[in-house]
Amino acid sequence: MSASSPSASVLFLAIDINNYLKFNLNNKEIDMHTNTIQVTLNNAPNGEIVSWHNGERLSSGKVRVVKTYYKNDKYCRIFQSYIKLNGAEKHRTKHVCKINNIWKF
Repeated sequence: MSASSPSASVLFLAIDINNYLKFNLNNKEIDMHTNTIQVTLNNAPNGEIVSWHNGERLSSGKVRVVKTYYKNDKYCRIFQSYIKLNGAEKHRTKHVCKINNIWKF
């Protein structure tokens, strides 16, 4: 798998999310959150919250784009990510730009 392939980007994003949060998110939750980020970046207008919830245990998350801009002819977005797991909460803000139709973090 090449580091520039779309599946590698999703994998690196999942690893980054898991390492940053230090939660014990299971694979389903990592996939749910990663997919929510992708859907939000590709489809949601600024300010719209896109959520996920794992009904099997106490975990949920939200993503929203707070700003969209162009930089060096690239489409970029700033998004906020929030995860709640077993009563603990974590959030972060990330800047991403779309290069060759792939979001680069």
